[in-house]
Amino acid sequence: MKNKIYLSVISALLLFAICFSACSKIEKEQENVIALSYCQTSLYEGKNADFVVELTEGTSEKLFVADGKTQETAPFVTLKVTPTSQDLKNVDLKFKLKGDKGEVSAPLSVDAFGAYFTASPDMSVVGKPQEASVLIGADESKVELKDMLEGMVTSQQALSIAEETLKEKLANDDKEREIYVRVIKNADELEAPYYWYVAFISSPTDYYSAVIDVKSGKVASTNPQ
Repeated sequence: MKNKIYLSVISALLLFAICFSACSKIEKEQENVIALSYCQTSLYEGKNADFVVELTEGTSEKLFVADGKTQETAPFVTLKVTPTSQDLKNVDLKFKLKGDKGEVSAPLSVDAFGAYFTASPDMSVVGKPQEASVLIGADESKVELKDMLEGMVTSQQALSIAEETLKEKLANDDKEREIYVRVIKNADELEAPYYWYVAFISSPTDYYSAVIDVKSGKVASTNPQ
């Protein structure tokens, strides 16, 4: 389990260079400031025989650079659709997203490696997500979405837990840092448990972090230990 969590953490760090991330500031006892540069706030997932669908929301820097500083920030929404077969990765796909307020529909964009498709739906129209459909020409593949964080530890609670866990290191630290908060799991297991990953970053190689169980709030691991 520790090895799987470690691999998820490494994956999260590799995403630092391409992630988009938003901003809230926390004054430390010293005069330096830690700014929240990426914070995931929701996660919806669903799957059927043809597609795995993931919807995430949060706030983020418009261009994330792991340098300890937070630049311009904005809300983000990412709908990620991963086909389960190679044949479905080579066709034009559209999506339809339904919620308790309404629905939106638009084309999906393929990623640079052709592994999955993404879009940024307008959640002010959708409301709370309920169902996603992937449109392949005249065919429609429906996927029910589940709120994976409902009743779980929130991102703000996870941040508080991480701050308390790492308070001595942060109190004795004089470097400018930014905060990164997202949900991780073992990517090789669809039913793997979720954890909050909270990092206080000065650079890609200089950071403090905590991995926190989304159900219990228990700290699974820290770096450095």
